[in-house]
Amino acid sequence: MGTIKELHFNKKTITSGNIIEQMIYEREITRGRKLTPRQLGKRATVKYKRWLRNIATWEGEPTTPESRKLSMLRAKKTLTRLIDSNIHQYTNAKGRAYPPVFLTLTFAEDIRDQKDGNKLFTQFIKNLNYHLFKEKKNILKYSVVIEFQDKTRDGVIHYHAIFYNLPYIKKEKLDKIWGRGFLGVKEVKKAKSISRYVTKYMAKNFDDVRLDKHKRYFSSRGLIKPKVYAGDFAYEKIRSVIPDTAQKWEKDFNENKYRGKITKTIFTLPNKDDISTYMNQEDFQEIKHYDIS
Repeated sequence: MGTIKELHFNKKTITSGNIIEQMIYEREITRGRKLTPRQLGKRATVKYKRWLRNIATWEGEPTTPESRKLSMLRAKKTLTRLIDSNIHQYTNAKGRAYPPVFLTLTFAEDIRDQKDGNKLFTQFIKNLNYHLFKEKKNILKYSVVIEFQDKTRDGVIHYHAIFYNLPYIKKEKLDKIWGRGFLGVKEVKKAKSISRYVTKYMAKNFDDVRLDKHKRYFSSRGLIKPKVYAGDFAYEKIRSVIPDTAQKWEKDFNENKYRGKITKTIFTLPNKDDISTYMNQEDFQEIKHYDIS
């Protein structure tokens, strides 16, 4: 009781669908440590103080450009991995994977308040879900971001959403279910990297100061999360089964004051497969011991 497993590693692997990212850090990373009951109590106090600081931020404390940029970059990276983990992962009754579908939803009214807009978007999801599946339980899987239409409408908001399991539905019916303005729909099939294509479009507004007190994106519940594996064993075991036909991209990053030089290699597996396709069951179960997601 009161202990957290301590890990030391300088290699990390992140799997997001058929995208494999492998990083080598110059300096060792420590994850977790043993905590006494007294330390656990101190940690709770620290969390409470951090919560109070957040309250101050919500009430108007300015956010620095540096923190905004870091928050934007983290959100963009997380969204990219989330999209990679979920595209082509949901199938219809015939066992065929749903193609990702990109929707743009605008308001005819001057909706500028994000809470008001989010309520209307949530109602659209409920109505669309019931129309498609005749169930009140939300079956649709999606990720969505807000954008501000500044140039022509003085900050009226609209939504960009990617759906991972949207069955075919006529555009006219979608328009009727939305019923609040223009709705654009596009299947994303031919882009070399669907997630990067979509994220570049969806996340161009992430550095907007109006998002500082809000989530930069939100998603439906129950999405498939990327997996993060720590250490040499998982790194080498995964690297050994990546086929030669996988696309490869490699880059060295400038030194980081905490982790030093970082070498990053990204593989795109063929045929939309994930890494479990190339590993035997015993090895796949073994690398789960190094899962720190």
